[in-house]
Amino acid sequence: MFIDGALRGGIKIENFCGNFCPKGPQGCCTYTPTYYLFDLAYMLSIGREDFIKEVLLKKLFTARRLYIQVNPRPETGICQFHDFSSGCTLDWVLRSRTCRRAACNHMNEMILDGNVHYQSRNDLELKLKRAFQKFILEETPLFSLKDYLEPSDNNTDEKFEELINYLTEMWDRFPLKESMTHTEPTETFDFIIETKVKQVEETSLYVEYEVEAIKSPTSH
Repeated sequence: MFIDGALRGGIKIENFCGNFCPKGPQGCCTYTPTYYLFDLAYMLSIGREDFIKEVLLKKLFTARRLYIQVNPRPETGICQFHDFSSGCTLDWVLRSRTCRRAACNHMNEMILDGNVHYQSRNDLELKLKRAFQKFILEETPLFSLKDYLEPSDNNTDEKFEELINYLTEMWDRFPLKESMTHTEPTETFDFIIETKVKQVEETSLYVEYEVEAIKSPTSH
C-alpha cells in the first residue's frame, strides 16, 4: 500500500481482493468508473490514448455531456476492470478517482486502522477537474461528449479523432498547467498541495461546488 502524489493520489493495495477478501470470489466492486474531461485529457497527456480507444471504441460506456461512465458487466453487475483473483486490473493512473480512494471495511480493519495516516487530499484534483470543465465550456459553450461519441452521422472513428485532438489542444492551453504538475510525497507535501490549491482558487476558473454535483447521473 502507498499514498501517491497530488493528481492521482489515493490507496494502492495490490492483490488484496483475491488474497484476503472474506466475501469470496464474487467480489464487491460494482462501481461504474466515471471519467471526466480532465481525466480523459490527462490520460492523453501521459500517452494512454490506447486505453481511451479501448473503452470508447468498444462501446463499454454510457456518455453524458461532460463525462463518461464505464458500464458494468451485464451478467454480474461487477466492474469491467475487476478480476476476482487480483482485484482492479487497471494501471494506477487509469483508475477513476473513486477507485483510487476506496477502501472497504475489511481493508480498513486489516491495513489502514492504526497503521498509517491517510489523508485523501481531495481539494486539488477536484478543483482542477472543475476548472478544466469551466475552461472548456467558456471556449466551447455547447460542448458535449455525446456529439463525438454518439454522432448523428455514425462516423464514430472520425469523431473520435476529433475529440482526441480537441482535448489535447485544450489541455495544452489550460492556464493552470503549473498546478497540474505531478508531485511525489515529500516532507513539505502538505505545503505544496495547499499552494497549488490556492493557485487554482485565485483564478477566474475557480468554482465553488458540492463534491457530488460534478458526477450526478442526471447532469446532461
